[in-house]
Amino acid sequence: YDLLANAVTGMAKDIVEVNMFTTSEMELSQARKLECAHKQFFGRPDWRRIFTGVKEQHPKEHIGVFLCGSPVIGDELARNSEKHSDKPGEGQGTRFSFFTEHF
Repeated sequence: YDLLANAVTGMAKDIVEVNMFTTSEMELSQARKLECAHKQFFGRPDWRRIFTGVKEQHPKEHIGVFLCGSPVIGDELARNSEKHSDKPGEGQGTRFSFFTEHF
């Protein structure tokens, strides 16, 4: 958490956007706002919609996709990162790079 909080308040604050996806089952009344997150989502993500929206919001940019979680979700994120990246010389040049972290 501290790493994310420092990223959104530190020197990189103008280029870092943190969106948190909580996919485990939980009581929504127990959820609390994470100050380091720009947006928080609960439940199963619609990756096609999410990647399409991010691509529209950040054309021509290199977008890092980071995961600390299940390898199954990692497989989905890796596939979607590749699928939604523009090929060199095509589209607007938007590309996604997927990174995973294990603690």
